[in-house]
Amino acid sequence: MNTAPARLRLIFESPELAALPWEFLYDEGTNTFLANNKQTVVSRYIDVPLQKRDIKAASLPLKILLVISTPSDLASLDATGEANLIQEALKKHIEAGLIELDLVTEATTRNIRRKLDEKAYNVFHFIGHGVFKDNKGQIALVDENGKSKLLDDERFASFFLGDYKIGLVLLNCCKGATVSTNKTFAGTAPNLVQKGIAAVIAMQYTILDRTAKLFADEFYSYLAQGNPVDTAIQKTRNAISQDVGLDRDFATPVLYMRAKDGVILDFDEL
Repeated sequence: MNTAPARLRLIFESPELAALPWEFLYDEGTNTFLANNKQTVVSRYIDVPLQKRDIKAASLPLKILLVISTPSDLASLDATGEANLIQEALKKHIEAGLIELDLVTEATTRNIRRKLDEKAYNVFHFIGHGVFKDNKGQIALVDENGKSKLLDDERFASFFLGDYKIGLVLLNCCKGATVSTNKTFAGTAPNLVQKGIAAVIAMQYTILDRTAKLFADEFYSYLAQGNPVDTAIQKTRNAISQDVGLDRDFATPVLYMRAKDGVILDFDEL
């Protein structure tokens, strides 16, 4: 008999504790990682309760905006290669009408604003550089000359203030999931949730190409099926552990959210 998964929502008052990699919680009794077990859904909960009006109406195809930022003055990233991996991973879902994927390849603030105004996207997926400095997360976009333009977590969150369409932000960049050890909500991912985004997924380690492709295929497929975001990420971690192994890859994606039941998109009309 199938039973509903137990939701393990981690709430931190201590910044030192919040900075630990809790996705490696391990149960010696069952010899399993809790973040890998589909019966124990693990997320980091930001205590800004999600109201019914905050849940975004969604209909298929699931609309994803993929933003690729490659400033010329920062270390070279194979962001284009990763974007190709994601497009390849989602190809069958796109052809089946489950997912719609749009790209921004010149990641200026203006281009991103214009794109967000064009369509009611459900997901904002960022690939690029991120840093954590002076208790603030920073995202590297590009300026009009193609060089880096750093936005701290407050300025980056301004993209989504008052936006009642996007339910999920996914940050695939270095330090996207890093938080301060002396200020609990300092950090790009938790700050976005505090500012009103229902859920944010960030990577606490560098994600390998094979894992990025598998993650995109599995996670977005589960999300498009109407799974709660925490269930989708848990199933994806489980798939990564099967196909890649029980190394740090399966625990790389970190989910911050403010939905107690993991529901961030309303697919009731599907």
